[in-house]
Amino acid sequence: MKKLSLLFAALFTATVMNLQATPDYLYFTSLKGGTVQLSKRGTQAKNLSATFQYSTDGTNWNDYDFTQISLNKNQTIWFRAKGTDGKNNAVGLSATAYFMFMFNQDDSIAAGGNIMSLYDASCEQTTMTEYGFYRLFQSAAQLVSAPKLPATTLASNCYNSMFKSCVSLATAPEIKPETLAQNCFQQMFFSCDLLGVDTCANDAQCEGALLVVPATGATDWNKEMFKNAMAIIPM
Repeated sequence: MKKLSLLFAALFTATVMNLQATPDYLYFTSLKGGTVQLSKRGTQAKNLSATFQYSTDGTNWNDYDFTQISLNKNQTIWFRAKGTDGKNNAVGLSATAYFMFMFNQDDSIAAGGNIMSLYDASCEQTTMTEYGFYRLFQSAAQLVSAPKLPATTLASNCYNSMFKSCVSLATAPEIKPETLAQNCFQQMFFSCDLLGVDTCANDAQCEGALLVVPATGATDWNKEMFKNAMAIIPM
């Protein structure tokens, strides 16, 4: 009996350690049942080379072909980079070659996990590339929560219009960059009607509530970041 107990304890410990070691992949949970699709957009979309995998159980992975995937109510889907050895050198490339997630019109989507799994399946990368997540969720009215944005080194336009017109997004993700870049946050939360921070009186203070701004950075990094977005509650 003692040997059996020790065996179960060892198996339990190994399972917990394995779960703890599993990367925090980007995921979407369909709250009503619907579809999800990552599509290539822009007049130069043919130049996009990033490749991805998806999983509906968090364990078994399939190569993603950029087609629509159906989800049942409360079903979750995970995404990660395939690339070369699980890494993509870039995701979006420019204002004419970028990726965009799209969801069923009548669904509500809870997003979570580490957005950087689209760059690196190990979720260890913290450096963005230019236009990396440009327009990634733009006009996704179904999105009710956002994934983690842990990148510390940003690049020009990397988050430009990322959540623009996500009218159901009520909470912004925490962002702690160490290095900024021109237009990195341009129109990031433009027209996010429900987004509000209850400890600020103007856009500048709201930015301070969401961002830990580094001492050095770039000019014009937050142009129109919250324009038409904040339901600002007076202090």
